[in-house]
Amino acid sequence: DMVSSLRILKNVCDEQELRCSKMTFDERTETMSVFLPSMSAQIKSIFESYSHKIGHLIDIEKIPQDTAYHRLFQEHIYPYLKSSDLSRRASEKPRGYDGDYEMMNQVYRQSFEGSDLMGKVIHHYSINSETNESVQFRRPYFLSNMESALDRPGAKKFLSVASGPAFEVQDAVSRWPQQTIDRTHFVLFDLDREALEHAQTKILEIAMDKNKNPNVDYINASVKSFLNHQEDAAESFDLIYSGGLFDYLDNLTSTMITRSLFRLLKPQGRLVIGNFTKAVGTKSFISLILRWHLIYKTEEEMRAWAADLQGCKVSVDYDPNHINAFLVIEKK
Repeated sequence: DMVSSLRILKNVCDEQELRCSKMTFDERTETMSVFLPSMSAQIKSIFESYSHKIGHLIDIEKIPQDTAYHRLFQEHIYPYLKSSDLSRRASEKPRGYDGDYEMMNQVYRQSFEGSDLMGKVIHHYSINSETNESVQFRRPYFLSNMESALDRPGAKKFLSVASGPAFEVQDAVSRWPQQTIDRTHFVLFDLDREALEHAQTKILEIAMDKNKNPNVDYINASVKSFLNHQEDAAESFDLIYSGGLFDYLDNLTSTMITRSLFRLLKPQGRLVIGNFTKAVGTKSFISLILRWHLIYKTEEEMRAWAADLQGCKVSVDYDPNHINAFLVIEKK
């Protein structure tokens, strides 16, 4: 069973860690360059196999958040994962919510992070699971949407909703010439002040290193207070985008926020909203082990958010894994 498989891998990792402790630095580095990716692939095979089996037995989306299933996995499976930095942060939620900015940093760092060898292997598998591959896709995808808006003449204003570390803005400041940055006004909005402070620090570091001068506003507020404050600033943005916020919202709330954000678009402006779909194959792993609770949507549900909007074109994009949908609403 799954516990037996993890126990065997844990023993292998512990034995290898003991052998490595007796090696020179160069020998240890060379050994780990082979061992870590190999073990990560084995972990991937185990988790994906069991995750799909569990998915056929339990409808993860319909069970409550705290069930006997959750307690069973917490007791028997999570102990093998808790030395992984990503798994531990996902489970403990030090910022008080799922998927905080440091977890996004971990996903993008693409390293082996953990307190022991087993943790490092689990961590590397986790950040390269299909779900986190889809998270990584957001970065170039949102950047390409900004660049498409900049193909049209004139100054442009971009709003990131629940911005987190804002990697796409970091990339823009790093890569774009100053004359393009001069045309661009970034607005980063997030409920988590620490996430905004982190994004501000990173963007400032890049700007100083590249001798750039970006125009960035940082807004720390709830969605409701932010939208209320923006009521008098209609048709302000050329692009509004959100990568992960709607994964935690029901359809009624998603519809209301979509309508409010649409009102903030300029003519020819674009609203892009991401949400994981019901096709995610690792739902049981995410929910039962990490207690990371997402609200998966169908494409039809997402399109319905824009059903009552007038004067717009609606389409849907997907990541390469076809599990993260992006509702695209263009104002005519």
